[in-house]
Amino acid sequence: MSKFPAERLNRGWSSAACWAVAIATVLPGSFTMSLTAQEPAVTAPAARLPIPGEAEQREATKFVRDLFADEFAAAKKPLEKNTLANSLLKQANDPTNSSVNQFVLYQLARDLAVSAPAVELACQIIVEQGKKFAIDDDAEIAAVLDKVAASDAPANVQVEAIGQATSRAEIAVREEKFDHALRLLRGALTAARKTREPEVLKEIIERGRKVTAQSKEFTGPNWGEKRWPHRPMIQPRIWPSVATCG
Repeated sequence: MSKFPAERLNRGWSSAACWAVAIATVLPGSFTMSLTAQEPAVTAPAARLPIPGEAEQREATKFVRDLFADEFAAAKKPLEKNTLANSLLKQANDPTNSSVNQFVLYQLARDLAVSAPAVELACQIIVEQGKKFAIDDDAEIAAVLDKVAASDAPANVQVEAIGQATSRAEIAVREEKFDHALRLLRGALTAARKTREPEVLKEIIERGRKVTAQSKEFTGPNWGEKRWPHRPMIQPRIWPSVATCG
């Protein structure tokens, strides 16, 4: 094999390129360090704890109720229930408590918030519980909003439930959780009927129709093109399970 002189190899290279090669040769660590420094640290989310067994929950519930017996006995009015729910939430977030007691504290706080009723607080409690325990927080929140909507709560509480349902439905749509979004909007529709406000009812119906149309658009025969407009090669026939999962 013939050998070319160095000037042949360098022919046509700019002086800047030659300098870059020279610097990289002399200071190989400098480029590695600069690139490494720009990479953000990736932290894996903490694994959620399993839901405690029923026997453990019963024992912990008795313990918490005995511990807060006076507070539970006094919590008859909405303000008192709201105050106790916040106190229990604070205890539930205290890492010095056992995980079983924390789970039960979340449950009791949520029930108090629902009975108050304090819709936003109830949803907040479920979100906090979902960060620590492997609950279906989407389903839990939807169930709470359904319960409030079906109750005889006053119009201002129903409006609060509608606000929670619609805002969370928007998030669900962005995450392509169309079934969850529609369930939330059905609860909002029930609450809207209780308000006896035609404009509110009309808005919820329009939202429901829009989300229904979006769900069909994203799960229809052209799912791949709608989901990935910049990658038309992705089609449902390649991922049939994805195309039908909703």
